[in-house]
Amino acid sequence: MDNRRALELIEREHDAERFCACGRHTTVIDHAGRVWLECSSHDERPEGALARITSALTAGLHTRRLIVDLRPLAA
Repeated sequence: MDNRRALELIEREHDAERFCACGRHTTVIDHAGRVWLECSSHDERPEGALARITSALTAGLHTRRLIVDLRPLAA
């Protein structure tokens, strides 16, 4: 896969799912060369014990999907 195709794939995935099931926007995030589509709620740090527990229990319900691994392109 070349850079152009990777960019097209990233844009297509984000266009297809702009919102998480919870209603929040999704964002494209790079984690060490791997590009993910994530619910924007993943960026927040919950405050308080109950909020942290609730966040941990519902984390699997929010969008978090690997779009493309760019590490092979960097080599």
